[in-house]
Amino acid sequence: MEGIKEKALFFGSPDDITAKIQDFSDAGYNHFVFRVQWLGLPIEKSVEILERFAREVMPRFR
Repeated sequence: MEGIKEKALFFGSPDDITAKIQDFSDAGYNHFVFRVQWLGLPIEKSVEILERFAREVMPRFR
């Protein structure tokens, strides 16, 4: 997989995130670390991000 460092952080719409995860899956990866809490980010925003990921991205990989 070319440029893995450039592809290591996922930002974008649910479609963008799905495509990036699929790229890693196609390359043979089957685990990844998902972080939604960043320094200075309110916990409410982190929860919102996690809930949106669970609702709009995760079902595409079941």
